Amino acid sequence: MNYKVIVSEQAERDLESIYSYIFRELKSKASAEKMALRLRGAMIGLSVMPKRYRVYPIEPWLSREVRSVAVGNYVLFYLVKETESEVWITRIVYGKRNMKAL
Repeated sequence: MNYKVIVSEQAERDLESIYSYIFRELKSKASAEKMALRLRGAMIGLSVMPKRYRVYPIEPWLSREVRSVAVGNYVLFYLVKETESEVWITRIVYGKRNMKAL
């Protein structure tokens, strides 16, 4: 079964910020494009077997069954809506960020 992947506005802004940071601060257009492609590929990959990744083990995400997958230095957070066959990408954050502060 394939799921429809829906990317939230916040996740789109996160992706734009990641691209901008790598491009402007690290001065690497190639790396920015590569990371953006990796993140987009991971999002698309969630259309098949999205529950293969763990539920994030910290509240409030645990009780809401928010799942996460690491992509390089970043973490994609998403929800699986089984009845609608949808995956909602909610955030993309730097992996070493204080997650409790989100």
